[in-house]
Amino acid sequence: VCSSDLSLIKFFFNIFQLSIFKDNEHLILSQGDKINIQAGSLSSKIAIIPFGYNQLKFFNPHKHEKIYTLGEILTGEEFFSTDYFADTNINKSCEIICENTFSEENINSLKKLIKREYYSNWYIDNLPAGLMSYNLDKNKYEINYFHGIPLGYIDKSNKKYYIYNHLQFHILINEIGENKYNIVGFNILPISINYNSDKNSNCLTSQENIDNNYDINNITNKQELIEGNITFKYDTIFELSNIKLKSRLDIYKKLNKKFRWAGLIYSYSLIIILSTITFLIFSKNVQNEINKYNFRVVQIETMEEFSWKQLYGDVFRAPNKMKMLLASFIGSGFQLFLMVLFSSIVTLFSYMYHSSKLKIINSVIISFLILGFPGGYVSTKLYRLFGGENWIRISFLTSFLFPGVIIIVYSIINVALIIEKSNAAMEINNILALFFFWFILYIPTTLIGSFLAAKAKKKTQDFIINEIPTLIPKKPFYLSVKFSPLITGLICFGAIFYELNTVMNSLWKNEIYFFATFLWISFFVFLIVNCEITILVIYWNITKGDYKWWWKSFYLGGSPMMYLMFYSIYYLISLRITRISAIIIYFGIMYIIYFVGYVICGSLASLTSYLFLRKLYKQIKVD
Repeated sequence: VCSSDLSLIKFFFNIFQLSIFKDNEHLILSQGDKINIQAGSLSSKIAIIPFGYNQLKFFNPHKHEKIYTLGEILTGEEFFSTDYFADTNINKSCEIICENTFSEENINSLKKLIKREYYSNWYIDNLPAGLMSYNLDKNKYEINYFHGIPLGYIDKSNKKYYIYNHLQFHILINEIGENKYNIVGFNILPISINYNSDKNSNCLTSQENIDNNYDINNITNKQELIEGNITFKYDTIFELSNIKLKSRLDIYKKLNKKFRWAGLIYSYSLIIILSTITFLIFSKNVQNEINKYNFRVVQIETMEEFSWKQLYGDVFRAPNKMKMLLASFIGSGFQLFLMVLFSSIVTLFSYMYHSSKLKIINSVIISFLILGFPGGYVSTKLYRLFGGENWIRISFLTSFLFPGVIIIVYSIINVALIIEKSNAAMEINNILALFFFWFILYIPTTLIGSFLAAKAKKKTQDFIINEIPTLIPKKPFYLSVKFSPLITGLICFGAIFYELNTVMNSLWKNEIYFFATFLWISFFVFLIVNCEITILVIYWNITKGDYKWWWKSFYLGGSPMMYLMFYSIYYLISLRITRISAIIIYFGIMYIIYFVGYVICGSLASLTSYLFLRKLYKQIKVD
């Protein structure tokens, strides 16, 4: 199996190459120009573990000797040059690719792949192939753009395995000038034909048979997967099309566009309703109470209504436990939010086909490495606000806490990938290179941010903290830490539920994800809803005399991620995964997503709650 052998310098360019900011160049072809048909990794919707195309040992593919991006390394996306070629605008029929003798080992290996529903991913000019299949009910061919090309199938009637040993490539081209073409479409029809039974038979997929509408589905002499010689052939069929180059991905977008807009409309409706509720509460009710309190236009016996104003000397009290841990989490969460913001700017108007998905992963890693400064600065600022002084300890905790958790989880995932001999398993030199950049880039920038925050002039405390904490009265059960996150999390999770299914299909079923704009808009709508809900619950808590809100706001902000984990368990059932290693990989990756989301949501909820309470209590006149 081919593997990338990257030096440290090469890996540096691997991570920081500027290809994330530009689209790939497209081929301009002339009549007869040779086109290499490329193969990507083998994927499965029920096994989820990717393999390189060279896992099919009966071919001799050559891995592209290029600098693979970090996104490609982490996802196991590799590209291979194959012996399949097309000559521009020239149709070919029954071209022999090879004739191989299959041993028992080859047969068993291929049967496992077919049983686990592995399919190959093919590309021409960075355009993923659509799967052509014949619909007997509609009596016509249909194209599915969300499934790769299957390696074979199992006949349920006799439980025999058959291999698709004949591929028919349908290539759509657009004429852009005299004898100049662009590729605007690419579809594959897989066929199983036993050529060894009658080597003198006519080519069943010849142009003559195609013109006569010969039904390829009626081929009864199919190629069973058994020991012996198997012949592989292919056709190339070119069709002139009016599709323009810039519109060639539109077919992928139209397939579920209505569903995507429905999700956005639902999310926007939710944020409008919650924003209206927030406005009514804080612009009328709260302002009236502040005015009454400031001018003392109340009876003494009615002062209990304003218990939240009596918490002036307690509400900004530092958390009584794990101050450094909370400050570190909030600093890391703010850094992760900036990372998402940076990635959204880079990919905002991208079409999310296979290469764009890899660009997002690349931009996320790059931005995380270079944004250690704000993470260290915010965590140290908060730690000082809590009364802490040791900026070196908080800096190192911020540098190691979040990355350390991710590294531990990913190490478990990587071990499972190594056991399965997947090409997505990271090699030791790549792992060492990541550690190298962690220590020379991320940790120093975090230290610098913490140092500047520690040396900044400490502001005079705006709010006086009482020496003796006020006794917190008993409050309703629905405001408790155990119950309230369940309700707030469910409401906020509804803001991303529609989009989440599309994202999960793209992540685990290899479906093409388009319009990064949908993803980022939904994500930021979700963050706004989440912060508003957290502020509302924190306000209700202080009206009941509970001023311990720091950790509570963090829990409330991260509560939607609990439902993400519940949803991931439900989604696992649809994947029909049976292998233990695949389940470990699935939950490992979902835990990383859960942990990142929890830290981002919790930190933003805490920061916005702090800003809200500062604004609220500054309106009160204190004697």
